[in-house]
Amino acid sequence: MTKFKLIMAALAVTLASCGEPAKGPEYPELNESFTVELKDTSPTFPPEGGKIILELESYVTKPPGNGRTPKEEKLPVIPDGVSARMEGGSFSIIAVRNGNNSTCIDLEAGLNTTGEVKRDVVVIEVAYGSEIVVKKVDLIQLKGDVTVKRAIRCSTAGPVEIPAEGGTFGIPFRSVTEIFIDGELKETAPSDLKGLHFEWVEVNSAAVHTAGCSKNGTEPGDYLITYTAEGPYNLDHWWTGGREYYVETKSYVRIFQTGDTDDLLKIEFIHPQTPGEEYYYGRSSFYHRTPLDE
Repeated sequence: MTKFKLIMAALAVTLASCGEPAKGPEYPELNESFTVELKDTSPTFPPEGGKIILELESYVTKPPGNGRTPKEEKLPVIPDGVSARMEGGSFSIIAVRNGNNSTCIDLEAGLNTTGEVKRDVVVIEVAYGSEIVVKKVDLIQLKGDVTVKRAIRCSTAGPVEIPAEGGTFGIPFRSVTEIFIDGELKETAPSDLKGLHFEWVEVNSAAVHTAGCSKNGTEPGDYLITYTAEGPYNLDHWWTGGREYYVETKSYVRIFQTGDTDDLLKIEFIHPQTPGEEYYYGRSSFYHRTPLDE
């Protein structure tokens, strides 16, 4: 081979080797990890119950290596799916809400009347790709000295004076349930009148002749007492059986619970006599009592 051919062959080898990129060192692939973190690790319901929210955050952790990340990276991610269930039946799951990397589990408990601490476990499954993280969260509800009372709230205190001409009138009121924990009022909620009694009295001709209690509108707990009195009267000079008739100008309505010494509501009515009116044959006293079932 001539000297020229040797030089050309060496040059071809050099050019061929320059056309291939240099390879760097190879690193093994490192697995990313999916984690779920719970913000509140000891969720607790108060004795009166209510709602609490469990908040979880999802992350993918990239380990250092591959010549890319000199240190571990923790990146927020949106889970592909979230489910939750209760192991027992002490509390309820209201909603599961998923957004960004944050997942919220809405839980609810009723009033704890057991006198003991209530416990349950919520099981939460969070999926991302092929991975599923299972979180078991212990829930408790504190105990307390719970007292539930019926109450009626009415802006009319009485006594109510009925005009001489009589008429039909109404008194609105609200029925509620009051919840006391350790003697402190914690909650008030509208309630019906079931289990209570309504009583009204008609006395002579002077007072209320008819009365009733019924629902007032569509709002829970709103009721109305209606009462009717007849027109003007005067019994000052009415005699019967050789004696003057006793004229009572007062009447009342009341709502009460059997066994209770105090009325939940009592309103007196006064219907004054009108001088100069004709005598009116009066009624005796009658008490009307009826159970309420609305």
